[in-house]
Amino acid sequence: MMGFIFKAFPHCQDFRELNSSAIGWIQHKFLSRSSTANIVEWQLPPLSYVKLNTDGAFRSIYGVAVGGVVIRDLHGEFIAGFSSFYMIVNSSLEAKANALRDGIILCTQKGYRNIIIEMDLMLLVQFF
Repeated sequence: MMGFIFKAFPHCQDFRELNSSAIGWIQHKFLSRSSTANIVEWQLPPLSYVKLNTDGAFRSIYGVAVGGVVIRDLHGEFIAGFSSFYMIVNSSLEAKANALRDGIILCTQKGYRNIIIEMDLMLLVQFF
């Protein structure tokens, strides 16, 4: 298994420990800050990098969460991707975090270590 150095939580040894630490950190940041929206144009990743785009959504009425992942190379060509349902999720934030986690796992399974993460929730992006 490849290791990551998580900037916000260098003490975390695996995804389970990271998930536990991250939820507390994200909830603190999410509840204590207002956010601003920025319009960003998709750009190619630099040489020797791949770009990981993820998103997640949650509908409380139906109790359904979904997530999606796309990995593209330096030419913008599709490498891999998938979508998934998440059963034990209580918010859009958790759905987005699950999609990000699954995207990172997919990147590592494919052997990519130089990853640029792009998503619409800056709190999660800043975490890494």
